[in-house]
Amino acid sequence: MSTAGVAEKAKPVLRAVVQRGEKWFETAVFVPSSKPDSKAVLTGHIDLGLGDGRIPVFAFVNERKDEGVPTGAKYISLTSRKVHPRTGEIGYFPVAIGNVVNSRGDGGEVFYDTVIFNPVDEDLNNIPGAQPVPVWVTDSCDATLHAKLGFASARVARPKKQDESQSGAGAADDGEEGISRAAMLDAVAQATGAH
Repeated sequence: MSTAGVAEKAKPVLRAVVQRGEKWFETAVFVPSSKPDSKAVLTGHIDLGLGDGRIPVFAFVNERKDEGVPTGAKYISLTSRKVHPRTGEIGYFPVAIGNVVNSRGDGGEVFYDTVIFNPVDEDLNNIPGAQPVPVWVTDSCDATLHAKLGFASARVARPKKQDESQSGAGAADDGEEGISRAAMLDAVAQATGAH
């Protein structure tokens, strides 16, 4: 079954819905992997803003290492089926690296609900000029998966803003509210402190 088919049947645990003009667009959706023997924790799709639209991806949780020694810190790698630009090999290659937001460089409040994905090239280097892509945890993400993704604390409810409470309702899906451009920009600003 394709990742798109899985994403349509399972409830999303990570999601990005953004407003462009008067319309809302789902730019990312991730669901738990339906294959028990898979190392992928999530499957879904994401628009990395590189002109490819939404691409199907598999998400893997990895542990950071310092000189080969595990540090306990986690990151999420996204892979997609594509052609390697140098070798011409067809296979699954990394397209983005994600970090959960457990702290902010500006000392602002943390809600433990944001993952910032940075598009990467085949050598795992950030793509120059590519913008980070924020994705949010949904109510369907249980505590076990939330911790497995690398969050240091339980999710904190975001305060409702007056102007968003009405506009977000049109984008709601299964009780999830849409994220405004202001919230998206705030999440990207948090990326400087994402670890």
